[in-house]
Amino acid sequence: MNYMAMFDEIKNNKIGSLYLFYGAEEFVKSEALAQMADRLVSKDFAGLNYQIIDGTEVSGGSIIDACETLPFMSDRRLVVVKDHPGLTGKRAGEGSSDEEALKDYLERLPDSTCLLFYCHGDVNKTRALYKALTKIGKVVEFPLLERKELMKWTSRAFRKSGREISPADLELFLDRAGNSLERISKEVEKLVSYTKQDPVITGEIIQKMVKPLPEHTVFQLIDSIAARKKSDALKLLDVLMENGEPVMLILTLLARQIKIILLCKEYQDMKLSYGMAVDRLTAIEGIKVHPYTAKKCMAQARNFTSDQLKSALKDCADLDFNIKSGRIEDRIGMELLIVKMCN
Repeated sequence: MNYMAMFDEIKNNKIGSLYLFYGAEEFVKSEALAQMADRLVSKDFAGLNYQIIDGTEVSGGSIIDACETLPFMSDRRLVVVKDHPGLTGKRAGEGSSDEEALKDYLERLPDSTCLLFYCHGDVNKTRALYKALTKIGKVVEFPLLERKELMKWTSRAFRKSGREISPADLELFLDRAGNSLERISKEVEKLVSYTKQDPVITGEIIQKMVKPLPEHTVFQLIDSIAARKKSDALKLLDVLMENGEPVMLILTLLARQIKIILLCKEYQDMKLSYGMAVDRLTAIEGIKVHPYTAKKCMAQARNFTSDQLKSALKDCADLDFNIKSGRIEDRIGMELLIVKMCN
Protein backbone atom coordinates (compact mmCIF):
# COMPACT_ATOMS: atom_id res chain seq x y z
CA MET A 1 0.00 0.00 0.00
CA ASN A 2 1.46 3.39 -0.95
CA TYR A 3 1.35 6.25 1.50
CA MET A 4 -0.96 8.40 -0.64
CA ALA A 5 -3.62 5.71 -0.34
CA MET A 6 -2.99 5.73 3.40
CA PHE A 7 -3.66 9.46 3.59
CA ASP A 8 -6.89 8.92 1.64
CA GLU A 9 -8.01 6.28 4.15
CA ILE A 10 -7.34 8.66 7.01
CA LYS A 11 -9.13 11.53 5.26
CA ASN A 12 -12.18 9.35 4.56
CA ASN A 13 -12.15 7.95 8.11
CA LYS A 14 -11.61 4.37 6.91
CA ILE A 15 -8.83 3.45 9.29
CA GLY A 16 -8.34 -0.28 9.84
CA SER A 17 -7.08 -2.19 12.86
CA LEU A 18 -3.50 -3.20 11.97
CA TYR A 19 -0.70 -1.30 10.18
CA LEU A 20 3.02 -1.23 9.60
CA PHE A 21 4.71 2.08 8.69
CA TYR A 22 8.31 1.94 7.51
CA GLY A 23 10.70 3.64 5.10
CA ALA A 24 13.32 6.37 4.85
CA GLU A 25 10.97 9.39 4.58
CA GLU A 26 10.45 10.14 8.26
CA PHE A 27 8.72 13.52 7.77
CA VAL A 28 5.79 12.11 5.77
CA LYS A 29 5.63 9.03 7.98
CA SER A 30 5.32 11.11 11.15
CA GLU A 31 2.67 13.28 9.46
CA ALA A 32 0.63 10.16 8.62
CA LEU A 33 0.86 9.05 12.25
CA ALA A 34 -0.21 12.50 13.48
CA GLN A 35 -3.22 12.56 11.16
CA MET A 36 -4.23 9.05 12.20
CA ALA A 37 -4.03 10.02 15.88
CA ASP A 38 -6.14 13.14 15.23
CA ARG A 39 -8.82 11.03 13.56
CA LEU A 40 -8.94 8.22 16.11
CA VAL A 41 -8.25 9.89 19.43
CA SER A 42 -10.01 12.79 21.09
CA LYS A 43 -7.53 15.26 22.59
CA ASP A 44 -9.56 15.26 25.81
CA PHE A 45 -8.75 11.58 26.39
CA ALA A 46 -5.45 11.21 24.51
CA GLY A 47 -3.66 10.18 27.69
CA LEU A 48 -5.96 7.16 28.00
CA ASN A 49 -6.62 6.20 24.38
CA TYR A 50 -3.27 6.88 22.70
CA GLN A 51 -0.33 4.75 23.84
CA ILE A 52 3.18 4.80 22.37
CA ILE A 53 5.36 1.79 23.22
CA ASP A 54 9.12 1.38 22.71
CA GLY A 55 9.23 -1.99 20.97
CA THR A 56 12.87 -2.53 21.94
CA GLU A 57 12.09 -2.36 25.65
CA VAL A 58 8.79 -4.22 26.25
CA SER A 59 7.59 -7.79 25.91
CA GLY A 60 5.01 -9.07 23.49
CA GLY A 61 2.75 -9.64 26.47
CA SER A 62 2.86 -5.93 27.36
CA ILE A 63 1.89 -5.03 23.80
CA ILE A 64 -1.00 -7.49 23.92
CA ASP A 65 -2.18 -6.05 27.25
CA ALA A 66 -2.14 -2.55 25.74
CA CYS A 67 -4.25 -3.74 22.81
CA GLU A 68 -6.73 -5.50 25.11
CA THR A 69 -7.31 -2.34 27.16
CA LEU A 70 -10.73 -0.92 26.36
CA PRO A 71 -10.96 2.68 25.11
CA PHE A 72 -12.30 5.30 27.52
CA MET A 73 -15.21 7.44 26.33
CA SER A 74 -14.33 6.57 22.74
CA ASP A 75 -15.01 3.90 20.15
CA ARG A 76 -11.36 3.14 19.48
CA ARG A 77 -7.87 3.21 20.92
CA LEU A 78 -4.52 3.75 19.14
CA VAL A 79 -1.46 1.72 20.17
CA VAL A 80 1.84 2.55 18.44
CA VAL A 81 4.80 0.17 18.77
CA LYS A 82 8.06 1.75 17.63
CA ASP A 83 11.02 -0.17 16.18
CA HIS A 84 10.03 -3.66 17.26
CA PRO A 85 13.07 -5.99 16.91
CA GLY A 86 10.87 -8.57 15.23
CA LEU A 87 10.67 -6.16 12.29
CA THR A 88 14.01 -4.39 12.34
CA GLY A 89 15.97 -7.62 12.63
CA LYS A 90 18.23 -6.14 15.31
CA ARG A 91 17.54 -8.90 17.80
CA ALA A 92 19.88 -11.87 17.58
CA GLY A 93 18.24 -15.05 16.37
CA GLU A 94 14.98 -15.56 14.50
CA GLY A 95 12.11 -14.87 16.80
CA SER A 96 11.27 -16.05 20.30
CA SER A 97 8.22 -17.58 21.97
CA ASP A 98 7.32 -14.04 23.07
CA GLU A 99 7.48 -12.81 19.49
CA GLU A 100 5.51 -15.83 18.25
CA ALA A 101 2.77 -15.11 20.79
CA LEU A 102 2.54 -11.52 19.52
CA LYS A 103 2.39 -12.71 15.90
CA ASP A 104 -0.39 -15.18 16.69
CA TYR A 105 -2.32 -12.51 18.60
CA LEU A 106 -2.59 -10.23 15.57
CA GLU A 107 -5.45 -12.32 14.19
CA ARG A 108 -7.41 -11.77 17.42
CA LEU A 109 -6.89 -8.01 17.60
CA PRO A 110 -10.11 -6.37 18.89
CA ASP A 111 -11.96 -3.92 16.66
CA SER A 112 -11.68 -1.31 19.41
CA THR A 113 -7.89 -1.13 18.95
CA CYS A 114 -5.83 0.20 16.05
CA LEU A 115 -2.33 -1.30 16.39
CA LEU A 116 0.40 0.45 14.42
CA PHE A 117 3.96 -0.84 14.15
CA TYR A 118 6.14 2.19 13.37
CA CYS A 119 9.73 1.61 12.20
CA HIS A 120 12.40 4.20 11.53
CA GLY A 121 14.03 3.26 8.24
CA ASP A 122 13.74 -0.13 6.59
CA VAL A 123 12.49 -3.45 7.93
CA ASN A 124 13.62 -7.04 7.64
CA LYS A 125 11.12 -8.57 5.23
CA THR A 126 12.22 -12.12 6.01
CA ARG A 127 10.98 -11.95 9.61
CA ALA A 128 7.84 -13.85 10.60
CA LEU A 129 6.24 -10.77 12.16
CA TYR A 130 6.59 -8.82 8.90
CA LYS A 131 5.03 -11.67 6.92
CA ALA A 132 2.12 -11.83 9.36
CA LEU A 133 1.54 -8.09 9.03
CA THR A 134 1.47 -8.28 5.23
CA LYS A 135 -1.11 -11.08 5.46
CA ILE A 136 -3.38 -9.67 8.15
CA GLY A 137 -2.82 -5.91 8.17
CA LYS A 138 -1.75 -3.11 5.85
CA VAL A 139 1.92 -2.41 5.17
CA VAL A 140 2.74 1.16 4.12
CA GLU A 141 6.18 2.14 2.83
CA PHE A 142 7.36 5.75 3.00
CA PRO A 143 10.26 6.02 0.52
CA LEU A 144 12.21 9.19 -0.14
CA LEU A 145 10.47 11.32 -2.76
CA GLU A 146 11.65 11.44 -6.37
CA ARG A 147 13.41 14.65 -7.40
CA LYS A 148 10.37 15.88 -9.35
CA GLU A 149 8.10 15.42 -6.33
CA LEU A 150 10.66 17.04 -4.04
CA MET A 151 10.71 20.11 -6.28
CA LYS A 152 6.91 20.35 -6.24
CA TRP A 153 6.75 19.97 -2.46
CA THR A 154 9.53 22.49 -1.80
CA SER A 155 8.20 25.04 -4.27
CA ARG A 156 4.77 24.78 -2.64
CA ALA A 157 6.32 25.22 0.83
CA PHE A 158 8.04 28.44 -0.27
CA ARG A 159 4.83 29.75 -1.88
CA LYS A 160 2.81 29.09 1.27
CA SER A 161 5.31 31.24 3.16
CA GLY A 162 5.04 34.06 0.62
CA ARG A 163 8.39 33.39 -1.05
CA GLU A 164 9.39 32.97 -4.69
CA ILE A 165 12.26 30.88 -6.00
CA SER A 166 13.42 30.25 -9.56
CA PRO A 167 13.73 26.67 -10.92
CA ALA A 168 17.53 26.99 -11.06
CA ASP A 169 17.77 28.22 -7.46
CA LEU A 170 15.34 25.53 -6.37
CA GLU A 171 17.71 22.94 -7.88
CA LEU A 172 20.60 24.55 -5.99
CA PHE A 173 18.60 24.51 -2.76
CA LEU A 174 17.78 20.79 -3.07
CA ASP A 175 21.37 19.93 -4.03
CA ARG A 176 22.50 21.46 -0.75
CA ALA A 177 19.55 20.48 1.47
CA GLY A 178 19.31 16.88 0.32
CA ASN A 179 16.24 14.68 -0.18
CA SER A 180 14.86 14.38 3.36
CA LEU A 181 11.66 16.38 3.76
CA GLU A 182 12.39 16.84 7.45
CA ARG A 183 15.65 18.67 6.69
CA ILE A 184 14.16 20.47 3.69
CA SER A 185 11.27 21.82 5.80
CA LYS A 186 13.72 23.13 8.41
CA GLU A 187 15.87 24.82 5.76
CA VAL A 188 12.78 26.39 4.15
CA GLU A 189 11.74 27.73 7.55
CA LYS A 190 15.23 29.13 8.12
CA LEU A 191 15.33 30.90 4.73
CA VAL A 192 11.84 32.34 5.22
CA SER A 193 12.85 33.69 8.61
CA TYR A 194 16.11 35.12 7.24
CA THR A 195 14.51 36.92 4.28
CA LYS A 196 11.69 38.41 6.38
CA GLN A 197 9.97 40.89 4.02
CA ASP A 198 12.03 39.95 0.93
CA PRO A 199 9.81 37.77 -1.31
CA VAL A 200 12.61 36.26 -3.44
CA ILE A 201 14.93 33.42 -2.38
CA THR A 202 18.12 33.84 -4.41
CA GLY A 203 21.06 31.54 -5.06
CA GLU A 204 23.30 33.89 -3.12
CA ILE A 205 21.09 33.59 -0.04
CA ILE A 206 20.95 29.80 -0.41
CA GLN A 207 24.74 29.50 -0.60
CA LYS A 208 25.09 31.72 2.46
CA MET A 209 22.42 30.10 4.65
CA VAL A 210 22.07 26.43 3.62
CA LYS A 211 24.99 24.31 4.72
CA PRO A 212 25.53 21.64 2.03
CA LEU A 213 25.33 18.01 2.98
CA PRO A 214 28.74 16.31 2.88
CA GLU A 215 27.40 13.97 0.15
CA HIS A 216 26.74 16.99 -2.08
CA THR A 217 30.26 18.36 -1.59
CA VAL A 218 31.73 14.89 -2.25
CA PHE A 219 29.85 14.85 -5.58
CA GLN A 220 31.45 18.20 -6.42
CA LEU A 221 34.83 16.83 -5.32
CA ILE A 222 34.49 13.88 -7.70
CA ASP A 223 33.47 16.25 -10.51
CA SER A 224 36.65 18.29 -9.88
CA ILE A 225 38.75 15.12 -9.87
CA ALA A 226 37.18 14.03 -13.17
CA ALA A 227 38.03 17.45 -14.66
CA ARG A 228 41.58 17.14 -13.24
CA LYS A 229 41.06 20.42 -11.35
CA LYS A 230 43.42 19.73 -8.49
CA SER A 231 43.10 23.13 -6.77
CA ASP A 232 39.28 23.03 -6.90
CA ALA A 233 39.24 19.53 -5.44
CA LEU A 234 41.52 20.55 -2.56
CA LYS A 235 39.36 23.62 -1.88
CA LEU A 236 36.32 21.35 -1.60
CA LEU A 237 38.21 19.22 0.91
CA ASP A 238 38.82 22.44 2.88
CA VAL A 239 35.07 23.20 2.75
CA LEU A 240 34.22 19.79 4.14
CA MET A 241 36.70 20.10 6.97
CA GLU A 242 35.69 23.67 7.77
CA ASN A 243 32.13 22.37 8.14
CA GLY A 244 33.40 19.99 10.80
CA GLU A 245 33.30 16.77 8.79
CA PRO A 246 35.85 14.19 10.06
CA VAL A 247 38.41 13.01 7.51
CA MET A 248 37.36 9.37 8.00
CA LEU A 249 33.75 10.26 7.18
CA ILE A 250 34.89 12.13 4.04
CA LEU A 251 36.98 9.13 3.02
CA THR A 252 34.06 6.74 3.64
CA LEU A 253 31.69 8.88 1.55
CA LEU A 254 34.27 9.23 -1.23
CA ALA A 255 34.88 5.47 -1.34
CA ARG A 256 31.12 4.77 -1.35
CA GLN A 257 30.52 7.15 -4.24
CA ILE A 258 33.42 5.69 -6.21
CA LYS A 259 32.03 2.19 -5.67
CA ILE A 260 28.58 3.25 -6.92
CA ILE A 261 30.12 5.03 -9.93
CA LEU A 262 32.16 1.90 -10.73
CA LEU A 263 29.03 -0.25 -10.64
CA CYS A 264 27.23 2.28 -12.84
CA LYS A 265 30.17 2.15 -15.26
CA GLU A 266 29.81 -1.62 -15.47
CA TYR A 267 26.06 -1.29 -16.04
CA GLN A 268 26.73 1.16 -18.89
CA ASP A 269 29.14 -1.34 -20.45
CA MET A 270 26.37 -3.95 -20.15
CA LYS A 271 24.03 -1.54 -21.99
CA LEU A 272 21.57 -1.52 -19.10
CA SER A 273 18.95 1.23 -19.00
CA TYR A 274 18.96 3.77 -16.18
CA GLY A 275 15.96 2.11 -14.54
CA MET A 276 17.52 -1.35 -14.71
CA ALA A 277 20.75 0.03 -13.24
CA VAL A 278 18.94 1.56 -10.28
CA ASP A 279 17.03 -1.68 -9.65
CA ARG A 280 20.24 -3.69 -9.85
CA LEU A 281 22.01 -1.42 -7.36
CA THR A 282 19.27 -2.05 -4.82
CA ALA A 283 18.30 -5.66 -5.47
CA ILE A 284 21.69 -7.24 -6.22
CA GLU A 285 24.29 -4.98 -4.66
CA GLY A 286 22.16 -4.04 -1.64
CA ILE A 287 23.04 -0.36 -2.00
CA LYS A 288 20.26 2.05 -1.06
CA VAL A 289 20.52 5.19 -3.20
CA HIS A 290 18.03 7.86 -4.10
CA PRO A 291 17.15 7.69 -7.83
CA TYR A 292 18.50 11.24 -8.31
CA THR A 293 21.81 10.21 -6.73
CA ALA A 294 21.98 7.16 -9.00
CA LYS A 295 21.34 9.35 -12.02
CA LYS A 296 24.24 11.64 -11.07
CA CYS A 297 26.50 8.63 -10.56
CA MET A 298 25.57 7.32 -14.02
CA ALA A 299 26.59 10.69 -15.47
CA GLN A 300 29.86 10.76 -13.52
CA ALA A 301 30.71 7.23 -14.69
CA ARG A 302 31.24 8.57 -18.20
CA ASN A 303 34.21 10.61 -16.94
CA PHE A 304 36.26 7.63 -15.80
CA THR A 305 37.50 4.28 -17.05
CA SER A 306 36.81 1.15 -15.03
CA ASP A 307 40.52 0.80 -14.27
CA GLN A 308 40.70 4.36 -12.92
CA LEU A 309 37.75 3.73 -10.62
CA LYS A 310 39.13 0.40 -9.40
CA SER A 311 42.49 2.03 -8.69
CA ALA A 312 40.80 4.90 -6.82
CA LEU A 313 38.77 2.45 -4.73
CA LYS A 314 41.94 0.55 -3.80
CA ASP A 315 43.69 3.82 -2.91
CA CYS A 316 40.79 4.69 -0.57
CA ALA A 317 41.09 1.31 1.15
CA ASP A 318 44.86 1.70 1.48
CA LEU A 319 44.50 5.18 2.96
CA ASP A 320 41.88 3.94 5.43
CA PHE A 321 44.34 1.29 6.64
CA ASN A 322 47.30 3.71 6.79
CA ILE A 323 45.36 6.30 8.80
CA LYS A 324 44.02 3.74 11.28
CA SER A 325 47.43 2.16 11.72
CA GLY A 326 49.04 5.56 12.34
CA ARG A 327 51.24 5.46 9.25
CA ILE A 328 50.01 8.81 7.96
CA GLU A 329 48.20 11.87 9.31
CA ASP A 330 44.60 11.88 8.08
CA ARG A 331 44.51 15.38 6.51
CA ILE A 332 47.79 14.89 4.65
CA GLY A 333 46.65 11.46 3.50
CA MET A 334 43.41 12.86 2.04
CA GLU A 335 45.28 15.63 0.23
CA LEU A 336 47.74 13.15 -1.27
CA LEU A 337 44.87 10.88 -2.33
CA ILE A 338 43.08 13.72 -4.09
CA VAL A 339 46.25 14.85 -5.86
CA LYS A 340 46.94 11.28 -7.02
CA MET A 341 43.37 10.86 -8.31
CA CYS A 342 43.59 14.14 -10.20
CA ASN A 343 46.83 13.05 -11.82
